[in-house]
Amino acid sequence: MEFVLTHPDEGLKNITVLFDGVPYVADSDHPWWDEIIDFVLDDDPRVLDLFPIRSVQQPSTEAEPDEEAVFTALNDFFEERGIDPFTRAPEDYSNEELGSLRTLFDRLGAGACPDPDCLFCYGPRS
Repeated sequence: MEFVLTHPDEGLKNITVLFDGVPYVADSDHPWWDEIIDFVLDDDPRVLDLFPIRSVQQPSTEAEPDEEAVFTALNDFFEERGIDPFTRAPEDYSNEELGSLRTLFDRLGAGACPDPDCLFCYGPRS
């Protein structure tokens, strides 16, 4: 894993993580900035779970996610963990579960929603 960290005297810090040739970008406003830095310094691929959106390298003619595949994968995710998503509040999910959900959304092409306060897409704020 390679990375580039910019640390200007003023303003936001930025990091670009290159993993398997794909860049992932975050800035110091990211709610898990410190964790991203720790994972990168440890060369830990779990850092990718902390990026709320897919990598910056996306095809411009990206197909819409297959809704049936998304539904099936989410159903399997909740069933394997014994979670009833209709009765469990978002704030009751562990950080690990939230990170796994974000990774699953990304892998399915669902990406993050536009709501910056969404716990499922962006996790808890510190």
